[in-house]
Amino acid sequence: MSAHNRGTDLDLSWISKIQVNHPAVLRRAEQIQARRTVKKEWQAAWLLKAVTFIDLTTLSGDDTSSNIQRLCYKAKYPIREDLLKALNMHDKGITTAAVCVYPARVCDAVRALKAAGCNIPVASVATGFPAGQTHLKTRLEEIRLAVEDGATEIDVVINRSLVLTGQWEALYDEICQFRKACGEAHLKTILATGELGSLTNVYKASMIAMMAGSDFIKTSTGKETVNATFPVAIVMLRAIRDFFWKTGNKSLILLSWSAVAQSGLPATSASQVQAPASASQIAGTTATSPPPAFDSLVTASSIPSTKTETMVDLTQLRDDEVFRAFASYATIILSKMMLMSTATAFYRMTRKVFANPEDCATFGKGENAKKYLRTDDRVERVRRAHLNDLENIVPFLGIGLLYSLSGPDLSTAILHFRLFVGARIYHTIAYLTPLPQPNRALGFFVGYGVTLSMAYRLLKSRLYL
Repeated sequence: MSAHNRGTDLDLSWISKIQVNHPAVLRRAEQIQARRTVKKEWQAAWLLKAVTFIDLTTLSGDDTSSNIQRLCYKAKYPIREDLLKALNMHDKGITTAAVCVYPARVCDAVRALKAAGCNIPVASVATGFPAGQTHLKTRLEEIRLAVEDGATEIDVVINRSLVLTGQWEALYDEICQFRKACGEAHLKTILATGELGSLTNVYKASMIAMMAGSDFIKTSTGKETVNATFPVAIVMLRAIRDFFWKTGNKSLILLSWSAVAQSGLPATSASQVQAPASASQIAGTTATSPPPAFDSLVTASSIPSTKTETMVDLTQLRDDEVFRAFASYATIILSKMMLMSTATAFYRMTRKVFANPEDCATFGKGENAKKYLRTDDRVERVRRAHLNDLENIVPFLGIGLLYSLSGPDLSTAILHFRLFVGARIYHTIAYLTPLPQPNRALGFFVGYGVTLSMAYRLLKSRLYL
């Protein structure tokens, strides 16, 4: 298993500024579910890898030592031998990631796995699973007893009331005590996201758990009315990425959740290993499906960063809604600027007004051609409008691109883009009609103000000097 998450100091100033864009998360979830899945050997490879991420679990009131023995045998041999031979994977030692039981059954699991001659880890739920409503002293003792009996991973459940009432410091302190009680065992924190009230609370609870030293975070116990869902998984993945941005450490934090097969999402680790090309390449790898760019989904006015940070994974730009919105409006405004060039040429030709002698040759020669080397108010007006576009649209494109990559809220970003495009179009209409002042000035300053606003937001959230 991986090393422990060291955790960080509690940063409530950051947590308090987080807001999740719920409609954007739902749209992203729909996009993911609409994508075509992998087929043939790729699908077999990912399914086999998914098996190696499973904590094979029994958490029933009628669990007995014989039930635990059968579970451990299934953990060692999760796939039928004939299927593995057909995939040429029979000698790769494919097992589940762990066996998970109640604390009282840890000894049974340890004995069964030892008798089977395998070193599959034993995980134990604890801290008053699944409700987490027992006294803190009792929950801590439950962790210690499970570790003494041989559990190498402890799956704790948080006290949901601390999340629902916004007691983030108390939640952080409790998980820190869980971490200490685990000793050398890994700590998995189950958030019970179906009972947290909002996606914003899911994000904050995920971040608090990682700050407190959780090695894994998990959506649910499987006992709640609502368990693993696409939107919740997306928000938790974003929290994991932001935690990496804050600490520079992404190899220690993993996301796991129950009902993986039901949700359709692969179990995802934070280590970056490419998907195997075939089933035979899967053994010995730590697979991941790189998360999409979630910049428009979660916003914070200030996200701590490290030298290893990148604003957004460039390979995922095509999936980022803010970047796609910027590309759309940038195309509109660039097309409008190109039309101004066409308008300038049109008025020069129709009014026979030129700036260069060679341009007059079509209409005369010698002294007769020189009369076309002149200025015209209409031509100059179009030309000045075009120059004004160049002075304002170029800064918008540069600053807007950086702004769109910095993770702004989708609705706020689109408002900026629409205001700028509308202001520049209105400015051109006011210039060419012409409309009386302050119409032209209004169009200019609104567009200019939008660019300044994006620059301010970008520097405020991403300043790194």
